[in-house]
Amino acid sequence: MVNNGRAGKGTGTGAATLVASALSNQLGAASGSLAFPGMGPVGVVAVRQLIAAAVLLPIVRPNIRSLTRRQWWPVLLLAAVFGTMNLGLYTAIDRVGLGLAVTLEFLGPLAVALLGSRSKASALSALAAGIGVVAITQPKPSTDYLGIGFALLAACCWAA
Repeated sequence: MVNNGRAGKGTGTGAATLVASALSNQLGAASGSLAFPGMGPVGVVAVRQLIAAAVLLPIVRPNIRSLTRRQWWPVLLLAAVFGTMNLGLYTAIDRVGLGLAVTLEFLGPLAVALLGSRSKASALSALAAGIGVVAITQPKPSTDYLGIGFALLAACCWAA
């Protein structure tokens, strides 16, 4: 591999993209939870998907008519996963609160990290984070298990 003196150039862009993505996700969940009284979880998901489309379409500008049937399947599957993830998350937020729902949703990428770990240190780190999630969300008799189930559905979608 040739080093052109630009070794760290993409690192800043990648880190900025990661931070912007995390910020967008968390601000979307927090602001969406405030809109529940007016439009409910399904309405919030619909508005969030429309806003995402309005922001991304001018940036990406895909030529939709040029996609073949074979190319549409991944697009439609991704849309179904994102829609189900958001609907599961917002329904969970409505039932168990923002903190618990987002914490449980994070189990999805945590499971992917654990399953994909190649060293003992990374596996132990992912396992420690998982134990922390369980400690934070210790179920009690008054816990809304349906809400927890919706959050875990969102976690599975995020892992997918």
